[in-house]
Amino acid sequence: QEISAAILEQSSSSQQIVSTIDDIASVAEQNAVGAQEISAVIQQQAISVAALLSITQEFNSITFQLQKLIGIETAFLEKHSAQSSVEKSTDSGEEKEKTEIQEGISEEKREEKEE
Repeated sequence: QEISAAILEQSSSSQQIVSTIDDIASVAEQNAVGAQEISAVIQQQAISVAALLSITQEFNSITFQLQKLIGIETAFLEKHSAQSSVEKSTDSGEEKEKTEIQEGISEEKREEKEE
């Protein structure tokens, strides 16, 4: 009877060991699936980071081009403004000269009338 009881106990212990091993295998399988999912997420993140870097480089290029265009436009506006100032200065000088000539002619006519 003792041997029979010991065999039953050993059989029960063996079943518990098998059950524990099955549980461990199940957890290991879940871990493997989880690891694959994590790997897929990491790969997706790497792709996203690469895309963001590419977009950032594109934005930097566009920003550089805009800065160049703004610099060209600023230089053009400054040049145009300087030319405009010179033209205005020249125009006002010509206007002054015309006015002086007209005043001179008017004065000559007055003098002729007085004589």
